[in-house]
Amino acid sequence: MAGPLDEDPIYASECKRLIETMGLEKNIKFLGFQKIDDILPKTDILTLTSISEGMPLVILEGFAAGVPCVATDVGSCSELIYGALNDEDIAIGKAGEVVPVANPSKLANAYIKLLEDENLWKKYQQNALKRVNTFYTQEIFFNQYDKVYKKALSKWRG
Repeated sequence: MAGPLDEDPIYASECKRLIETMGLEKNIKFLGFQKIDDILPKTDILTLTSISEGMPLVILEGFAAGVPCVATDVGSCSELIYGALNDEDIAIGKAGEVVPVANPSKLANAYIKLLEDENLWKKYQQNALKRVNTFYTQEIFFNQYDKVYKKALSKWRG
């Protein structure tokens, strides 16, 4: 697990105790804060198990690194993973799996599905790269913001 351990020490301690209770110390490591561009290339599946999200940019960062995602069905996770902007986005296909919140069995099954089927993993990887490079580049973001600001300014100036 990557992320700052000092941001919420009580939560980090609870997570560590849970892992010890489950006997998973050999399987789960706490890496602390990591630079995203160092950690993503070493990752097979990006996981986002939030109970609340808006637009999770970490999914797009994972896609840009060619990492499929398994996420809970919150915020725009399903739209990013399945595509929802338009018909072209939907036609790209899935770039991972979306599971219900607080359903560890479905989460585990999604991991197993991806890790046992190399062809499926590669397909999701290709779809992730295509989606992020087609619809979510920095240039596209800046152009969209530019349009929004110009429209707002034109209305304000009258």
